[in-house]
Amino acid sequence: MSDLRAFTEEWEFLRAALPVVDLEKSLRETGGAQRWRAVRSAEDLLRLALVYGFCGLSLRQAAAWAHVQEVAKLSDVALLKRLRSCDDWLSHLLGAKLAERAQMAPRPESSLRLRLMDATSIPVPGRKGTGWRVHVGLGLGHLAIDHIEVTGAEGGETFCRFPLQSQDLVLGDRGYAHRRGLFWVRQAGGTLSGSLELVECAVAGGARGAVGSVRNSASDSRRPSG
Repeated sequence: MSDLRAFTEEWEFLRAALPVVDLEKSLRETGGAQRWRAVRSAEDLLRLALVYGFCGLSLRQAAAWAHVQEVAKLSDVALLKRLRSCDDWLSHLLGAKLAERAQMAPRPESSLRLRLMDATSIPVPGRKGTGWRVHVGLGLGHLAIDHIEVTGAEGGETFCRFPLQSQDLVLGDRGYAHRRGLFWVRQAGGTLSGSLELVECAVAGGARGAVGSVRNSASDSRRPSG
């Protein structure tokens, strides 16, 4: 109940901690806008999403909470549909907050799509060690989360978890220094950019073709155009 109290009695405080963006405009631009009937505003939709995501409620319980708090009047099925329609928007807001904390600004459009990939561990309450692992891809051009995957503790870091395009410039730490992952990036036509340890591991493992591709791409990017 203490978590729910944060979204009722302390909502204005939490709202002030959100990224400084126009919620209504960003919702429209990410394709999540819809006719406001049951949910009156983008702020109410965000509040609903956070309550459902952080307070351990079922869809039916979250819908009941929204009705009691006069945030929205909708069924559990209607809530599910609205949450599914705003995933890109929530990713955008999360990326904006991370960029705000890192004092970053969106990068101008370019031929390469710069993507940062990493994972974090989540413990199981009452147990030691890793319970789940969350694998996240962040597009640095638009400062938005572009991919999330949740696995068990056995799910290791690898580029193979991420859908890639030919113009992707991929960044990862030494945890992604595996031949299979490097080959996955090369096969998709992407470019690798990582720590020295990643390149050394690739050479030691025999993925010289992938490393050569990285070196050639890096050399090409340093050459003046024209």
